[in-house]
Amino acid sequence: KVVIGKRQICRGIKDGVIQEIVIASDAEQEYIKSLIVVAKQNNIKYTIQGKMQDISLRYGIDVPSGSVGVLKG
Repeated sequence: KVVIGKRQICRGIKDGVIQEIVIASDAEQEYIKSLIVVAKQNNIKYTIQGKMQDISLRYGIDVPSGSVGVLKG
């Protein structure tokens, strides 16, 4: 189970339910950097892998997505 996009990921981190962030390599650099900062500040594992289209297909999302937060449990 995942949440999609930076806003949802940040909310999930605040609520303590995110275990990992997956970031698309073709997302905007500022977007990637901001998510890495959030991940490091909160001690959350992150990976930069695949393109936005790949992430969408892998997680069953209808539109290309720059990032997903993988929920705990």
